[in-house]
Amino acid sequence: MTAPLKALIINADDFGLEKEVNSAIIRAHRQGIVTAASLIANGTAFENAVELALEHPSLDVGAHLVLTRGPSLTGGPLLNPVEVPSLIKGDGLFPKNPVTLAGRIMMGFISHSQIEKELLAQMERIRRAGIRITHIDSHQHIHVLPSVFRIVAALALEFGVKWLRLPLRCVLPAGGPSVGALRRLQAGLLERLAARNASVMAASGLRATSYCLGFHFAGRLLEDEIEHIISNLPEGTIELSCHPGHDEARLEQNHPWGYKWERELSALCSERVRTAIEKAGVKLTGYSGLDARQCDS
Repeated sequence: MTAPLKALIINADDFGLEKEVNSAIIRAHRQGIVTAASLIANGTAFENAVELALEHPSLDVGAHLVLTRGPSLTGGPLLNPVEVPSLIKGDGLFPKNPVTLAGRIMMGFISHSQIEKELLAQMERIRRAGIRITHIDSHQHIHVLPSVFRIVAALALEFGVKWLRLPLRCVLPAGGPSVGALRRLQAGLLERLAARNASVMAASGLRATSYCLGFHFAGRLLEDEIEHIISNLPEGTIELSCHPGHDEARLEQNHPWGYKWERELSALCSERVRTAIEKAGVKLTGYSGLDARQCDS
């Protein structure tokens, strides 16, 4: 049996960030179209997310690796401050600016062995919690940096994970909601970085979906955007990332990213979106539902 022409994974990022995010992801899975979620090992609500994941085995759960938010799992004031000194500040927290972090990594100011130590700790925490990790991605796509990607690819093989997010094709269907020039520029840069990792993917035998969508509308993937994307999906395997949440005021206070958390949740549970999926002949699936031997990469 061959794979569907349009196999779509709806992946919710930031599982474990806050309880308001966790509950929204579960609602969007049970009542909407979310099929997978990516778990933050150092998230404030990690334990709550694990509990919910174990209660909902139909939801695929991956690792959302982090180097740009929250506390380190391997070094800090209450741990061993010398474990990863090039990665964290004196308070044990990661720097928030991904551009600054990327520059420091590329200029050699951050130890690759310390990156590996931290990301290994995050993967181990998820596995120890009883989660079968189906895929790997990262907060603010920091794993796409080639030196970090090699570390992540090796960890994927070590943990038996087949699927990595590799945004080689961040397709933006023409004729839909407008997207700013900066976001288009960022998407192009992300694709160029991802292309430098294609040989590592091929050599390792790891897999990625044919297309990685949602970047242009991160935090504001609303009903119009989802319907337009669904109605113009290319053939192949596609991941569409999303960020649902409850209690937008509280989330914005802790994470002032300008996300439309509640409206995104409503869109993911929308009957109009469900109808668009049926009309387009799209097969909703998770990573565990993809046959790695037959799906296009």
